[in-house]
Amino acid sequence: MSIDTSYFDFIQELKQKIYSAKSKAIFSANRLMIELYFQIGKEIVAKQEVLGWGKSIVEQMSKDLIKEFGEKSGYSTQNLWYMRQFYLAYKDNPNLQQAVGEIPWASNILIFSKCKDEIEQKYYIKNKIYAIRGEQVMLDKDLAVLYGVEAKRINEAVKNNEDKFHDDFFFELADEEFAKTRTNPKVFTEQGMNLMLNAKYLIFTNKKAT
Repeated sequence: MSIDTSYFDFIQELKQKIYSAKSKAIFSANRLMIELYFQIGKEIVAKQEVLGWGKSIVEQMSKDLIKEFGEKSGYSTQNLWYMRQFYLAYKDNPNLQQAVGEIPWASNILIFSKCKDEIEQKYYIKNKIYAIRGEQVMLDKDLAVLYGVEAKRINEAVKNNEDKFHDDFFFELADEEFAKTRTNPKVFTEQGMNLMLNAKYLIFTNKKAT
C-alpha cells in the first residue's frame, strides 16, 4: 500500500490532537490534586498551632492514609511535610496560589524548597515549566540551577542510574521541539523530578552552576 504525503500530515495533526487532549486531562487532575495538597498542608498547620501536633502525629497520619489509599497514593510522611511547607510558602500570596495549580507537584516541591524568595519562585513557575508531548517538563539546565550544580552533573546522575530512570522519566527533544526551548537538552517529567527528590543515592556534589 502506497501512502502519500497527505497521510503523514494527517497523522501528525492527529498526534497533536491526542497530546492536547492528554494534556488537558492531566492539567485538570493536577489542579485538583494541588488544591487538595494545599488544604492538607493548611490543616496540618492549624492542628499544630491549636493542638501541638508533632512528628509522631504526622507519621501516624501517613500510615492511616496509606492504609486507606495505597502505597503510591502520595501520602508518605515526607510528602505530608512537603504539603505543610507548600501551604506556608504560598498562604499569603493568592496570585501564586493560582499559578502553582498549573504545574506538577514535583516541580512545585523543587521550586518552593529551593528558590530563595517569592520573585524566584514566580519566575520558575511562569517561565521554566514547558508543556511538551502532553507532559509538563523541566530542562536539565534549569534543574541544575535549582540543585546548584552544572547541567552535566544531572545527566551524569541519569547515566549512573539508568536502571532507575525509566523511559518515561526523561527524554531528549526532537528537532521540531527545539524552538520551544532554544536548546537541545534532556527534559525531565514529573516522575523523573520525583525520583531526584526522593532517591538518596542521587546526590549532586559538584561544581556550582553559574
